[in-house]
Order: sequence, then C-alpha cells, then structure tokens
Amino acid sequence: MRIYQGAHVGERTEVRIDGIVHVGSVLPPGSLVPIKWIAVGDPARLFPPGEHEEIDAILSRMDFPQQVYGLERQPGGGVDMDMKELTRRETTGLADHRHDREL
Repeated sequence: MRIYQGAHVGERTEVRIDGIVHVGSVLPPGSLVPIKWIAVGDPARLFPPGEHEEIDAILSRMDFPQQVYGLERQPGGGVDMDMKELTRRETTGLADHRHDREL
C-alpha cells in the first residue's frame, strides 16, 4: 500500500495490498482500493493496473513533481521534472545516513 503526499483517505477506507492512493487524491469515507489498483484525482477515480494513459492524464493536472519532490514542472513533453536535481537531492539525503549502524 502506498499513500502519496497530499492524499486524503476517508474514515473506514481500505487500501489493499499494493494499492496506491496518488498525490493529492481524495477518497471518500468507506472506499475500497482493490489489490494493485490505483486511486487518482479529486474526487478519486479507481483504475486497475495497466490504465497508464488515463492515470497520466489525471496526474498531469495534479502537479506530482511539486507535491512529492518540491520541484517545478518542466515545460514541454517527456520527463516533467529536473531529474538531475531530483537525483542530487535523493543522493544527498541518502548520504546523510552513510554512518548509520544497525541496532
């Protein structure tokens, strides 16, 4: 189960194994996200695995790069965020833990 930043999940809602509630999506109380399905939008629509084009169309209006990584959306088609900056941030964050020890 994954629930992304800015998502709102209503009371008594169940998100089953490998279910996803995408960034900024809103599920009303008593909802069910089946195994491996994806909830996306406000209000959320449910999609089975493999409905990438419809999911992408909704996500393109929800500013995923800003919500998840704090990055501005890049103009034009293709990758919609600065992947060099994303990689720099992620590796810097991981480097902060290079001296961690298992307890």
